[in-house]
Amino acid sequence: MKIKMRGKSRFQASLFFLWFIIVAIIVMYTGFSDRHMEKYANYTVRKNAQTISNEVDAYVNSAVASIQLTSHLVTQMMSGRELENAGELLKTLLEQTPFDFIEYINGDGMNITDKGAAFDASDRVYYQEGMKGHTGIWINYHPKYSTEYLINFYTPLYYEDEIVGVLTGAMGADTNLLPLLGSSFYGEQMIGVLCDENGQVISTTLAMENDTCLEDIIAKYELEKNGSAVGCVLANEKTGWSVLQIIPWASLRTARWKDTGIANLVTIIIATILCLYLICIRIDSCRKQKELRAERDRTVHNYEQILTIAATDNYKAIRRVDLETAQSEYIYFENGHINQVEIGDWMTWVESQRKNVHPEDFERLKDFLDLDRLLAMEEGVTYKENYRSAVINKQGTYNSYSTTASVVFMEGTKLALLTTIDNTAAVSGDVQQRHLLASAASIYVSMHNIDLKRDILETLNSAQHIDMIVRNRTNHVQEILRDTMSALTDEQYRQEMLDFIDFSTLDERMEGTNTITLEFLGTKFGWCRARFIAVDYDEEHRLSRVLWVVESIDAERRKANRLLYLSETDLMTGIRNRGSGEMKIKELIESGCQGTFCVLDVDSFKAINDRFGHAVGDKVLIVLAGCLKESFRESDVVMRLGGDEFAVFIEEVTQKQEVLALFERLFERIERLDIPELCGQRITVSVGAAAKTTEDTLDFERLYHNADVCTYQSKEREGNTCFFFEIE
Repeated sequence: MKIKMRGKSRFQASLFFLWFIIVAIIVMYTGFSDRHMEKYANYTVRKNAQTISNEVDAYVNSAVASIQLTSHLVTQMMSGRELENAGELLKTLLEQTPFDFIEYINGDGMNITDKGAAFDASDRVYYQEGMKGHTGIWINYHPKYSTEYLINFYTPLYYEDEIVGVLTGAMGADTNLLPLLGSSFYGEQMIGVLCDENGQVISTTLAMENDTCLEDIIAKYELEKNGSAVGCVLANEKTGWSVLQIIPWASLRTARWKDTGIANLVTIIIATILCLYLICIRIDSCRKQKELRAERDRTVHNYEQILTIAATDNYKAIRRVDLETAQSEYIYFENGHINQVEIGDWMTWVESQRKNVHPEDFERLKDFLDLDRLLAMEEGVTYKENYRSAVINKQGTYNSYSTTASVVFMEGTKLALLTTIDNTAAVSGDVQQRHLLASAASIYVSMHNIDLKRDILETLNSAQHIDMIVRNRTNHVQEILRDTMSALTDEQYRQEMLDFIDFSTLDERMEGTNTITLEFLGTKFGWCRARFIAVDYDEEHRLSRVLWVVESIDAERRKANRLLYLSETDLMTGIRNRGSGEMKIKELIESGCQGTFCVLDVDSFKAINDRFGHAVGDKVLIVLAGCLKESFRESDVVMRLGGDEFAVFIEEVTQKQEVLALFERLFERIERLDIPELCGQRITVSVGAAAKTTEDTLDFERLYHNADVCTYQSKEREGNTCFFFEIE
């Protein structure tokens, strides 16, 4: 049955041709404007990069001149090789400079500021270069007390024509240089980046992570590709720094729209009219197709109602099997007509399809199409089986098909109706996804794909000892995970792991999130992180497929522990530093703990440094710290305050006689110390102690003050003495 379509009228053809000419002219105009816009964009980024580079160069030269001038002023105020009252003097000079703060490092490498205790900076690059007589710039990419990179301008400090120290001025890169990077293009914000000579980003208008380099930004905006963002990198000969200016694609697009707005508006209007015209044609075509389908359906109904039940949108054809005689025929549409082709005995025809079906799938498909199996099917229910083709297609994969079967009664005869659908496109997408998953799996200890509905485990990547436990099992996934993780999880984390892999609560635990994790101690890889990742959901929005991955985080844990140790420890003596010690004592006091806080000061320590040198002085501090650790309990807080000062908080000890007895034992250890480099000179300390009981309302600062007052009283009697604070 054929239904002829009416041709377009001559008027419609002429109108469409006219619209085509108008659109072509507008497209040509827009293309010319785009080329002009691109040239102007390239000119703009080059010009802005040059301007910004000059401004940065001028700013840096000004900062270098400022630190040199400040050094000259400091030199005039020095009365000796050591700068007296450095903190107050630098604070006064800071107001006259562009720097955020100024630091003074004496000839021995001690950094002396008004921000706290002095510290050894002799290993710093800017100190070493300054002591060589160099003036320069050093960038701190890992500042401890700042969220931005710090630019340090350093210069030597002279006294009587001899270098006696180094003066540095630091400023925040974002605070001071970021305003220079801002620029615009047609009112749209451009991206500005400032990098050092190694390509490390110093400051940028982008929201980027730390340790970002110039290559990362170039790759992110695909500057090496045509048609992407427009950018220019300009290196400064004096500083070695580079300035990058970028006009992102979104900004270019906006600028083009502003430049060609009228043309684009006209294009949209014409395109809209054209779309309306095409919609009208489509509506007319759909109406005709609907008439054709209605005619076809009437033909099918007149011939056999069951064909419309079994036919699909992909294939309007079925194979019909008489389950009593085992005879079959092929029914299909062609040119609006129904055709029938006899295919004979059903099982003989099925066997003939062996050459077309993948060998691994044929026996399963044959069982599905078996007459006894078809006879056992429930009427009105559709059954489905998937299989692959025997030959690889052009894309290098097997075609995938689904055969559906249903049973009906027709004029007292039980018939099986079967339809085959080509799923190759959908399966190809699934295969591609699995390839991507397999690539991602290489970074994990193991990665498995879990089909929760079919209870099947698919290995994407796995370590050898995991394979030994899993072996070739793919079904009963809960049991496989329980066996594997019980063997690979340390005993103290085992129950927590078993609860984590419980499928009965997985939907509830993953509600509102795509992934859940658990960190645990493994028996093979140390610290690990297990993770469930949601992949697919069913119609009821319940999990149907998840990824189960395990990754090793042992190195990450060790690094974190090392960083914690470095942040809390005085690196010279190995005991707590002032920050971590004070924090620990405050926590104990706030929790209601009582105890005694003691401040220790080495007698005549400056004389030891002056006579024997700083190396011997450092050895004295290290040995004394060892005595303190041996003399007090692990629960007591032992810390170095800075310089030759130490402190101890003796937990739960508040009686004066008990405290004095503890220090008598410490004094005995100190008197037995023998440091050959001291040439027989003995080490003594002065101690001040103050108690905090549960009845007191003292905070840490007041307790520290009380102990410090007693230290000064003890210093008047040099020679291992201890004064205990008592309220008069």
